[in-house]
Amino acid sequence: MSGKELIKTLKLEKVGERAFCGRNFDIGTKAIFGGHVLAQSIIAAYKTVPEGRFIHSLHSYFILPGDPSEDIIYRLDDIRDGGSFSTRRVLAEQKGKTIFIMAASFQKEEKGYDHQSTMPGVPRPDTLKSFDELKKNLLGLLPKPAKRLLEVEFPFEFKPVDLSNPMLPGKHDPERKIWIRFREGNDIDRETCEALLAYVSDYNLLATAILPHERATFSNTIIATIDHAMWFHRPFDIGDWILYDVLSPNAISARGFATGQLFDRNGKLVGSIAQEGLIRPVT
Repeated sequence: MSGKELIKTLKLEKVGERAFCGRNFDIGTKAIFGGHVLAQSIIAAYKTVPEGRFIHSLHSYFILPGDPSEDIIYRLDDIRDGGSFSTRRVLAEQKGKTIFIMAASFQKEEKGYDHQSTMPGVPRPDTLKSFDELKKNLLGLLPKPAKRLLEVEFPFEFKPVDLSNPMLPGKHDPERKIWIRFREGNDIDRETCEALLAYVSDYNLLATAILPHERATFSNTIIATIDHAMWFHRPFDIGDWILYDVLSPNAISARGFATGQLFDRNGKLVGSIAQEGLIRPVT
């Protein structure tokens, strides 16, 4: 899916009172990509929030695998509009069943205290190879399902800082640092930038959780997001490079847990992520 096609899927159609329809694209997975539902849910919620309030956090659960061939209906509940904050609940449905739920909070901009973590010292993106180049050497080594994932066009460009790859066997520390940017990044409004960051935030988290397990790869592990939480700290440009610093501190009972921090190229912390998901070995 190209960046322009992804932007089109974020233009939801109103289909009822507090209800919107979003369409899908095939990205090489059997189920809908979780980041796609996250992004559309944010856009749906924004359609009901007072002007001048911006998302600062979301908490979500993936209930059922979504069907990529079916549109998604998003139903909104206005939980509360206070003096500074608005809270919304989003239910995503297909064929009459809820596949995803999200609670999100929006705030008007205010002045206050300001501090943040320091961005890790890593090579700048212009000194690194793009994954577009690196994946050419992988295609001949992968089974057909994993190969198909790489053959589909990505709307984002990735530049990994290290070359540990969850598609190939190997034992690595459970951490990854990757530069990312949206390929069609000109003149995108703040709400869409936030939705696109949520979209790409679903990449690399559970992939990092399988890195310490020598035989685990995408081909022999069932990988699926269970829940996803995200905090938006500062405005950013999704068309410029953002460093995704990912760490997986735990895996147990066929679940992997991962956290991430997102820094713009100037070192500003623009977002934080936490996710737990299924990483079940195929026996």
